[in-house]
Amino acid sequence: MRILPAHATKNNPLLLYPVPPPLTQTLQLTQNSLAATTTGATLWLGAQVLTAYLYTLYTPSSASNKLALDLGAGIGLASLALGALGFEVTATDVAELAGPGGLLRGNIESPKNSTAGRVSVRELDWFQPPPREELLVGGKEFDVVMTADTIYAPELVVPLFETITRFAGAKTQVWIALEVRDEELIRGALKTAQEMGFGVKKIQQGKLKKAMAAARIEWGAEDWAGVEVWKLNVGKRKE
Repeated sequence: MRILPAHATKNNPLLLYPVPPPLTQTLQLTQNSLAATTTGATLWLGAQVLTAYLYTLYTPSSASNKLALDLGAGIGLASLALGALGFEVTATDVAELAGPGGLLRGNIESPKNSTAGRVSVRELDWFQPPPREELLVGGKEFDVVMTADTIYAPELVVPLFETITRFAGAKTQVWIALEVRDEELIRGALKTAQEMGFGVKKIQQGKLKKAMAAARIEWGAEDWAGVEVWKLNVGKRKE
């Protein structure tokens, strides 16, 4: 099954999405291109590229018993893919997506998307995040905090990084996937992250290309132009 870039499937209400090898599971993701109040109701490129890249970092054995938090999970691709790999994932988004009847909740709870790990869903507003203890599973720190396609509006930048700060421990790996549509916005967001104490490192495009090839994603360069993955270092901030 060929994986198409998100922009080629915006009008498809149902996506069949195979997770990367070595797994053979195919996810069924419902989306809605007509949603008027949120951009998270459809698949975006960043989630596709980030999912492929994370599958090069973890195996089913290394993912077992690890905890992940997905901020702005959208329709749930990255959350479900990491759950299939063996992570225990908390997928979060605004009430419209994560609340009763929301697309994210429906995709996560669908019996057609059974996963090797446990994936749960809950509402999370970056402007009013819950106490840290409410999201920690068994009091343990998250091993991974990830967010994809969430840096697109200036007013969301500081709340996003403040939320990451709240839930990421000193040893948490933080991954951000973004699509550069507005270079000034992205530069400003990364500068804000540094001013808030984060170290930032861009993942080489060559590594992303290899990850996509391993995930059997066969796109031309124009299909995912502008997509970047960044790693945030929170260790110094937590000292």
